[in-house]
Amino acid sequence: FEIGHDPLTWAKSHEYCINKGFQFACPVTKSVHNDMADNLTKEDGDGWIGLRRSLLSTDWYWHDEYDPSTFVNYVHWDDGHPLDPVKGLCTSVSLDPNNDFKWQSARCCDKKKPVCYKRPAYLNPSLELLTVVISA
Repeated sequence: FEIGHDPLTWAKSHEYCINKGFQFACPVTKSVHNDMADNLTKEDGDGWIGLRRSLLSTDWYWHDEYDPSTFVNYVHWDDGHPLDPVKGLCTSVSLDPNNDFKWQSARCCDKKKPVCYKRPAYLNPSLELLTVVISA
């Protein structure tokens, strides 16, 4: 996980993560949320994550480059959230551990720090073996 230094809009934050070779953080389960919380340093303010609301249906969905079909089965909303769709289609996370890294719905044009994530790369032993055999 990595937090950008400069507050940006949701769209610019997404672009920032992609340009760094990351994607938006998508804490799709409690376990992933806890992993994110464990890796975030204490910062002021809020950061954007990859949860977004559809403008047409108002359903929430994960903007996840690795798994675009990810349904929303886990949420960690702050009290009073999510707000009405007209008050926010995007989601930020509190970067304050005293607030338990709770989520808030927010206007996508608000400026917050991007919270980016890069999936670990795992070696594929069978692919590595195949490469060795072919080149031998």
